[in-house]
Amino acid sequence: MRVAVLGSWRSEDERMWRLRDGAQFGKACQQIGRELIRRGHGLIVGTDSLHTADGNAAYGAYEELLKVGTD
Repeated sequence: MRVAVLGSWRSEDERMWRLRDGAQFGKACQQIGRELIRRGHGLIVGTDSLHTADGNAAYGAYEELLKVGTD
């Protein structure tokens, strides 16, 4: 399955989410990307900018793909 990940961190959204800063947001999105790859899915993103959900998910997916290639 191909999964699209889109979005970005905005500090004005802090009161709506448990994630309180951009670093936590980035780590969470990277984990999403890694997990999608682990489960055999493809990832669709609109950008590779690391202030966005899609950019961080792509980075996590890339890291996971590097591990798969060395196993």
